Amino acid sequence: MRSITLKILLTRSSLKLHTKMLHSLIKAPTWFFDHNTVAKSTVYGHVCTTINGLACIRTMGAQKAVIEDFHRFQNFHTTIHYALIAVSRWFGFNIDCLTVLLITVVTFLNVASSQNQNTGTVGLSLFYAISLLSFLQWTIRQTTEFENLLVAVERILEYGALPAEVDDAKQQDPVVSLPYNWPSSGEIVFENLKLKYDKNADDYILKGLTFRAVGGEKIGIVGRTGAGKSSIINALFRLSTFEGSILIDGVNINSVNLQELRKRISVIPQDPTIFTGTLRQNLDPFQEYEDDEIWRALDQVELKTSFDNQLGLQLVVQEGGTNLSVGQRQLVCLARALLRKNKILVVDEATSNVDFHTDKLIQRTIRIQFSDCTVLTIAHRIDTLLDYSQIIVMDDGRIVEMAPPSVLLGDQKSAFGVLYRESGKYLEPK
Repeated sequence: MRSITLKILLTRSSLKLHTKMLHSLIKAPTWFFDHNTVAKSTVYGHVCTTINGLACIRTMGAQKAVIEDFHRFQNFHTTIHYALIAVSRWFGFNIDCLTVLLITVVTFLNVASSQNQNTGTVGLSLFYAISLLSFLQWTIRQTTEFENLLVAVERILEYGALPAEVDDAKQQDPVVSLPYNWPSSGEIVFENLKLKYDKNADDYILKGLTFRAVGGEKIGIVGRTGAGKSSIINALFRLSTFEGSILIDGVNINSVNLQELRKRISVIPQDPTIFTGTLRQNLDPFQEYEDDEIWRALDQVELKTSFDNQLGLQLVVQEGGTNLSVGQRQLVCLARALLRKNKILVVDEATSNVDFHTDKLIQRTIRIQFSDCTVLTIAHRIDTLLDYSQIIVMDDGRIVEMAPPSVLLGDQKSAFGVLYRESGKYLEPK
């Protein structure tokens, strides 16, 4: 009965700790995941990083450096593990020596006082001496193991106490009440936007950005790696704290509930987010739409024929969408955005990993289905932005150019023209 009660209490405690940790991790700010790898072990973390970057490693011929790093991490890991084994062996040897010493003492005492004891008492004393030391050795080992396992409990408690993302709207009184159709026009205004991911850093990633996207306008954001393009999107979704203000239809986004804000903006990321479950659960996780609406969205991205002859919306999508092609996963994200019918769409390098046909399909769908929406697109394929309303060229966290693409291409000295030519496109001589 005592064992059953102990098992029930430990199981419930473990479940409660795990649930608390999971809820805290889900609500944790993005900086936590930037500074903490999935694999705490340096060896496992290095292996995961290597697998994800195999293409770049082979392209740059950095195999030798990666292997040397792995050997260094493995040697460190082996050193720690060897020390643990050595200490365990040392402990076992000393316990055995103590056992021999105690048995020797008991034996000599029994021999010295053999006139007053019978053989049964001598055997019983030796048996208890050996049993006591065996139990003592087991107790010490279990206590040490328990102390080691408490490190995991300490880490769980640490994760359970993680601060959640700051919702500035909850700190304001009163919180802005939004109409059901907000934003109705999709106008976005950035005013003196400054952002840095590390609050202790001296320099900002975004350095006083100011621009306005009129409702329904299509704006392309280009620039070299590290120019701050994705940081604009992070600020728009309030993934990081920032200075300055961002207004959507005249409403400061810091006064809007965080979940409500993100619900009103659609995004097509570079790496499509696919959940384990049915196709319907991936497209409509909150069960807000009818099957006809979902099939219509799939038809608009030319996926209806791909799933119509299988299990339909009940098709089971494996973890990470491994049973779908890269293009299909991206199109599923596009169909998800079509269902939401939001007035603001963010496209973050959505076509960088897809084939030419899927790229054209995504671009055509955005032009037709989101014609009255405000679209912010980060792209490396400059030619996909030539029909956009405005082009923003970023460099070192600042806007160096902002104008229609035709105006920028007409200036041979423009930064956009340089990027266009470097992408393999050449301007017609005038």
